[in-house]
Amino acid sequence: MRPEIHEPLTRFLFEAEDAHPWWRFRIFAALRGAPFTALPYASKVTGLLEDLSMETPPLGAIGIGQLIARIDRDWDTRSEIRQKIAEHLPMLKTRARRTNELLADLLRKSSPE
Repeated sequence: MRPEIHEPLTRFLFEAEDAHPWWRFRIFAALRGAPFTALPYASKVTGLLEDLSMETPPLGAIGIGQLIARIDRDWDTRSEIRQKIAEHLPMLKTRARRTNELLADLLRKSSPE
């Protein structure tokens, strides 16, 4: 990617006010095929879990005991979680590439020549 497009895209993805570091860890874990457990504290986390066909617990209805049980269950089923990630990751990568292409086109069109 050209530097003039890469820099604004990087700033947008990693310096935005709502770009919480925990969000990025889930994406990086999925890209590596590493199983993870997530609480849907934001719509983008819920969307990622849904796209990976992973269970999305209601955040307001989960207590500490339920959270610990969920983490324990996810640890026990990490192979299945890893498989779900592997099945859905190609589609997510394709969609992300398309989003990147659209953003790059928009930046090219809006930048002064």
